[in-house]
Amino acid sequence: MNRHLSIDMFHALIHLARESDPELQKKNYQQLAALLERSYPDSLKAQVNAITRLRCELIQRGMLQETIELEKVDREHRSTGVQPDVLVEGDRAYTRLPFFRDADRGIPDEIYDVTTALQDRHQLDSVTVDGSVLKITGHAYVRRVSQDAAATELVLRERGSKVEHRFPTTVLATPELGAGKEDGGKYRYPAAGFSAEIDLANAVDGSSPRGCGTSWSLCGSRTWSRRSGSATGGSPRCSPHRRRTSSPTARRTSPRPCTTRTRTAT
Repeated sequence: MNRHLSIDMFHALIHLARESDPELQKKNYQQLAALLERSYPDSLKAQVNAITRLRCELIQRGMLQETIELEKVDREHRSTGVQPDVLVEGDRAYTRLPFFRDADRGIPDEIYDVTTALQDRHQLDSVTVDGSVLKITGHAYVRRVSQDAAATELVLRERGSKVEHRFPTTVLATPELGAGKEDGGKYRYPAAGFSAEIDLANAVDGSSPRGCGTSWSLCGSRTWSRRSGSATGGSPRCSPHRRRTSSPTARRTSPRPCTTRTRTAT
């Protein structure tokens, strides 16, 4: 049913917006509303994307003109490749699609919630283990979300206990990030880069955590986080010799046996 709502409904509304006969347009719109009444339970709302939720909400409210306006905006987004801005408040993120917090329409914020749908971009550029010292560089950011340059951190995660130990990192300038085709170059992430250097032999209370892995994370407002990637890193307890990886695919080729996970938060 998710596919029918996100794809078939989309095509149906394209034809609806182009319909020149007002009476036929209204009749078809009512048929869509009747279909949703039978096939769109509350449990499905959380499974569809934000624009599909908004389409369904407008149809269920009988807001024909708003539905047509939404399709015009969506068509523009598709043609330009630029998605709506994202507002982060507390531990939630909302897409700024039409009628967001419009007092006259009264659409609930939950319709626009994209907290779990945001896409991250991350890359581990280099991992070096020299004796007991781990050095790591890379970048990470969340698409369409402003970042706090002071919120990047390195995390050591014990494999057995899952206990995490966090350490500060140094921000690296990344003025080129966001300048490509994605989102039409509208968003930039000039402080998404990071570097970290930590002596694993004395990382936690003067000792090395047993069976630890490494992970790097990006925090914007520091109110929510999620896993966003994986890589491998070295542990002096397991591999005491110098090893170095420096390439865009570092997370697939850097030394084992400890694993690296990317945790992204905004």
